[in-house]
Amino acid sequence: ISVCFEKWILKHTDALVLNTPGTLKLYQKLYPEHSHKMSVVENGYDPRELESADSGNKYDKYIIMHVGLFYGTRTPDVLLEALSRLNRPEVEFWQVGQGGDWVERYKDKVSIVVTGEKSHREALELMRSSNLLFFC
Repeated sequence: ISVCFEKWILKHTDALVLNTPGTLKLYQKLYPEHSHKMSVVENGYDPRELESADSGNKYDKYIIMHVGLFYGTRTPDVLLEALSRLNRPEVEFWQVGQGGDWVERYKDKVSIVVTGEKSHREALELMRSSNLLFFC
């Protein structure tokens, strides 16, 4: 987005919601006159949605799961590189959502499952069945 367009948006908007404290600081520094309009709603999950008597891994592998999109500098590369070096075939990385070029780079080194997009309810069920949720 061009700076001119950002300025126009901020001038004409009542609120700007950003997804990280770092992004908030950046925009507050760039546009201090509009900082009162800015707030953060961080990426994450509501742990209460994962509470369930039926939760638990039902698979033969240890599942590390990411739900959502990878974009920009947010990638699973560091985790997948570490997993490839550990060489633990009982560990599987699941991406609930779209894959990326990282799948091709690591598919021969790490067990990877890309489920594609799921409904909120389906994603929660998958999250409940994982051993570890991955956030980056």
